[in-house]
Amino acid sequence: MMFGDNKGAIHIVQNPVMEGRSKHIDIKYYFLRECIEKQTFMLDYVPTDQQKADMMTKNLTWQKFQDNRSQLSLLEFKS
Repeated sequence: MMFGDNKGAIHIVQNPVMEGRSKHIDIKYYFLRECIEKQTFMLDYVPTDQQKADMMTKNLTWQKFQDNRSQLSLLEFKS
């Protein structure tokens, strides 16, 4: 199972009808579409506030960073 917080990207990957309007889209979306069609994995939406990987891809407030860190079971390093 793969989770994402971008509804537009999920729709493009899951909806082959949009192909004519998305020729500029990167090859990875077509690869993902093939994987979904072959049922190699599934793609599902997760709201941004529940996206655990945000701390690795975005600048977060300190509170949001701490929340993400605890969701991933990471501990604070103290020297």
